[in-house]
Amino acid sequence: MRTRRVELKAEVDVMFSDPKKIVDYFIDCDWGYSYSDLDELTNHLALMFQQEEDVYHQGECSVSIEGYPPFHKRGQYYIAYGFEMGYIIITYNQRLVTSFYPEPIQDSEVKNHKLELDKIGVYYDR
Repeated sequence: MRTRRVELKAEVDVMFSDPKKIVDYFIDCDWGYSYSDLDELTNHLALMFQQEEDVYHQGECSVSIEGYPPFHKRGQYYIAYGFEMGYIIITYNQRLVTSFYPEPIQDSEVKNHKLELDKIGVYYDR
């Protein structure tokens, strides 16, 4: 078996209309979605946003992420509003793309990977 590596990359801009409200709501809080800083929150939000699909309801496009108000598509922007957090605006600079590495991964890396998969009960033929 030959293993090949693919790199996934996306560029997502996240803007907060009122960063203090965001910090109060998500970072200086005592509930399940607390983050250590604004950068961690931004990274998590961009990752979650990338994983969700656009949903169309009554002619409107939106994205739903647990713990956030719905993000409604307005042109190239996705905008969410919550009284406690202000506006959150997300823009894609680049949607998810892949880069293929034509060189196969070294056989020793494949063996190590197979050992890791074996530990969690995933088996495949070589």
